[in-house]
Amino acid sequence: MIEKNQKIREDRAARASARDNVMSMLQPGETLVRLARVSNGIYWKSVAVLILALIVMTSVILFNLGVFLLLVAAIMATHAYLTKHYLILALTDKRVLVRQGILNLDTVQLRYNRIESVELEWSIPGRILSYSVVVMTGTGSRVAVVPFIADGPQFRKDLDERLYAEENRAERVVVVGQEADAPPSAPPEALPPA
Repeated sequence: MIEKNQKIREDRAARASARDNVMSMLQPGETLVRLARVSNGIYWKSVAVLILALIVMTSVILFNLGVFLLLVAAIMATHAYLTKHYLILALTDKRVLVRQGILNLDTVQLRYNRIESVELEWSIPGRILSYSVVVMTGTGSRVAVVPFIADGPQFRKDLDERLYAEENRAERVVVVGQEADAPPSAPPEALPPA
């Protein structure tokens, strides 16, 4: 019970830190709508190598290899922890913010009118550990791939709602000049000559 409460506190502290980082990236008047949660499944590879290291260490002949694998598992767990700390996928009222990387920090800002598609990719470990990879394709050649998102389907649903609202708002702006019952005006080349 104490371990569970400790994990909950650590998760809340990590989310508060991520929220603070996102708040510093917002423009004046912009509000945070949703902050995606990074799954603890990010650690699965380091746990697998750790288990392999412990199995190998039981053999007297392969003990040194087991120690090496133990070191590799520790490095992988550190990398996963730092990735989880710096990975941000946020939805604001105006755009999507993606920040990822450790040494080479990459920040991507996609405005809603520049997003073409949002996809979820599920690997076998992702299905088992309940995480997905969110892939957002923007206009041009920009693709934002964000791995290990625990609430990917909910994030995509919220983003789709924002995109449809943006699309409907853009359509209303185009139709404002026409009367509601009047048919759309014909283009000049379709009018008969006078």
